[in-house]
Amino acid sequence: MLSKLRGEIYLLSGALLFSFNGIISKIVLVDGLSAWRLTQIRTGGAFVILFAIYFTFRRSELKTNKKELPWLIAFGVVGVALVQAFYFVAIERLYVGVALLIEFTAPIWILLFLRFVLKKRVPNSLWYAIFLSFTGLILITQVWSGLSLDKIGLIAALLDAFALAGYFLIGDRLGKTKTSAAIALWGFGVASALLFFTLPAWQFPV
Repeated sequence: MLSKLRGEIYLLSGALLFSFNGIISKIVLVDGLSAWRLTQIRTGGAFVILFAIYFTFRRSELKTNKKELPWLIAFGVVGVALVQAFYFVAIERLYVGVALLIEFTAPIWILLFLRFVLKKRVPNSLWYAIFLSFTGLILITQVWSGLSLDKIGLIAALLDAFALAGYFLIGDRLGKTKTSAAIALWGFGVASALLFFTLPAWQFPV
């Protein structure tokens, strides 16, 4: 029976762990660690663990080619580094729940990208979903009262939504030739390398 519910179990577990991560991250950020430095710790730690596992047991999946490499770099920069950094900035200045609600408007931006940039047909029912989502976003941000939310936090949450949309779009493209775990490993690796040079470890915790 559990095997039939594997997807639901993964989904529920991921949601619980993600919410727990948000609470812990909020505490760490309020305590004084910068959003970018926390991103560096998170991506670096994940990369070390995943690399150790893959290098030992599934080394062949680490291979890539010239066609995939630019997309893997884009995934690491946009889908990993920027998603996490903007998320941490947002939850530092907003309630975690509000930041997540804004971040997860990403599917809206994906639909708009597919329709107006890629010129793909979008079912009519999804336009109603977009309308309801934007209505909810307006209610959350309370634009009629002059934006009661922290403006930097709100901008960070919106940028995070755009970056998350990029995460899904680029990940979908890469998923045609690579496993999800291999994509994640490359993403964390690229993000770690980027942050290593922009935030030298020897200057920690600045």
